[in-house]
Order: sequence, then structure tokens, then C-alpha cells
Amino acid sequence: MRPIPVWMLTLLVAGCATIHGDALASQQGHRGPSGHKTEEAAVPSGEAGRPVDAPSAPAVGPRVKTSASGATPAEVWSPELGAALRRHAEAPTVRNEIELAQALRDAGILDQAYDHYRAAARMNPREAAAWDGLARVWRDWGYARLGLGDAHRAVWAAPMSPVVRNTLGTILQLLGRNKEAREQYARAAALDPAAAYAHFNLGLVCALQQDYLAAAEAFERASTADPSLSVARNRAADARRRAADGMTGKEGTHERR
Repeated sequence: MRPIPVWMLTLLVAGCATIHGDALASQQGHRGPSGHKTEEAAVPSGEAGRPVDAPSAPAVGPRVKTSASGATPAEVWSPELGAALRRHAEAPTVRNEIELAQALRDAGILDQAYDHYRAAARMNPREAAAWDGLARVWRDWGYARLGLGDAHRAVWAAPMSPVVRNTLGTILQLLGRNKEAREQYARAAALDPAAAYAHFNLGLVCALQQDYLAAAEAFERASTADPSLSVARNRAADARRRAADGMTGKEGTHERR
């Protein structure tokens, strides 16, 4: 792993009192930003009751055409990563920085993904995809609290993007700030009614608040938007049963802190 920048070490020291509460459990560990082993937070899964990710935010700007001159080890392992590496080597534009960062994150190489998202943010501070990517890497490392600022910057850069609002919602939810997460998921769903991920996440947080009727309706919208999302149908049926049993609570009454 590359040496940790001084500013990152400062953040980690300042946040050491709160970091442990943000670590997410998983089956496989990895080296986090401090060089110590942390619990890996895989892309959240709706089956596990955690929020689901939106597709990565696309970068702006022109796409640079490149030509390959033989397979590289990265290309053999991941053609997408190999192509992104070649494009970046030929033209390290904002778009190519972000596409390389996304390919690295998909491959689980989070430290290098972070470096390239950071480079894109420095090149264009209004590039929402860069801030969104940084927020997701912090979250994937298990440090949701440290990704909160970058998630807010992504929304500042692209307030009409349902993708970045969903990312902010996932981080808020993982921090137990369910009322704020619900607001972000609702905004994302309103911005893109076809975004199954936003409706599904809205259903999850409504269920956490024991607002089961709202949860059922959100899960049903998710299932309509993406019929392959069978977990949404199952959760909608469960929420309907709970609502029928008189278990519906007022919004926010049972919010987890």
C-alpha cells in the first residue's frame, strides 16, 4: 500500500474515538486506510437488510479512444481494469481518473481507487463522481463516518443526482441516522422514479422506523421498477402483514440512534 498522506493520518487520529462504531462485519478482512486489518464492508446487500448501492456515478467530459497493444496482467485478470489502465496512461483526464478508480474499486483495490478518485477531485472539485467514489471507498473500508463529508460534497456538486443522494443515504443509515437517510432516499426516488435501489432503500429505512405501510409501498415500487428484485416482493409482503397486524408506528418514533 502507498504511504498514508499526513492529512489522512490526522483524520484517522481525530476520529479514532468514533471509528469502531462504523466498522461493518463481513466474511473477509482487508487492509484499511490506516494499514491495520479492518472488517470489510462489501457492497451492501438488500438480503442482509442493508442499503443497496446505486450504479457508480458517471464522470463528465469526453471519452478518450485508445488502442491495446497486447494483454497485460491486469487485462487478463480484469479486462475492464486493463482497459481503464491503458486509457489513463494515454490521457489522465478527469473521466479516465474516475473510470480507473471505479475499475480498481470493482477489483477490490481500494487504496489505489481512493488515490484516483482523489486525483479527479483535485482536478475538478465539482466532479460529483469523484466525491461519491471517495465516500463509497471510506464506507467500503468500514469507516462510514469518514465518508460523510465526501458524500455531502457529492450532493453539493450534483444535487439533482439520485445516485449520489442514495450514497449519502447509505452512509447516514449505517450511522444510525435513519430520519436523514429516509429523506435522501426519498429525494433519490423522486429524482428517478425508475431507480429500484432508491425505493428499496427507502423501504428498508421505513421498516427500521416501523412505518410498515410506507415500507410496503416503497418495496412494491422497487419491485415494479426491477421485477428481478425478488427480495423487494418478499419484504413488501412482510411489511403488509406487519401493517395489517396493527404494528405500524409513527414516522421516526422507533428510529434507531
